[in-house]
Amino acid sequence: MSDRSSQRDARTDGGGAFRKLLAGWTFRTSTPSYDVGDQLVAYVTGVDGDTPVVRIGDTVLRLATTADDVELDPDGELLDRKVRIRVDSFDAASHRGTAELLAVLDRSEASF
Repeated sequence: MSDRSSQRDARTDGGGAFRKLLAGWTFRTSTPSYDVGDQLVAYVTGVDGDTPVVRIGDTVLRLATTADDVELDPDGELLDRKVRIRVDSFDAASHRGTAELLAVLDRSEASF
C-alpha cells in the first residue's frame, strides 16, 4: 500500500481511529451521584452549624455520625481530615445527601 493511499484511507476513515483512541473515556462530572450504601474516602471540607460537611465537586454530604462515635480525640477537629463515609441518603436532583462517618483516617490508612 502506498503512502498516498494510506493517507487517503485515514482521511476517509471518518474519525474512526480517533474514536477508537477515545473509546471508554469519560469525563468526570462536577455533581457526582451516589447510591445508598456507597462507601467513599473524602475530606471534610466545612461545617454547617455543628454538622461536618463533605463536598465532592458540587455534591454535598452532611455527616450524620459525630466524631465521638469513631473515637476521635475530644479536642480533635474533623475539618480538613480525611474520612471514610457511607452514604445514607442521596437526592440526585439536588446533589445533596447524608452520610455516616465510619472512620477518621490518618495518612497510613488513607489508601483506596
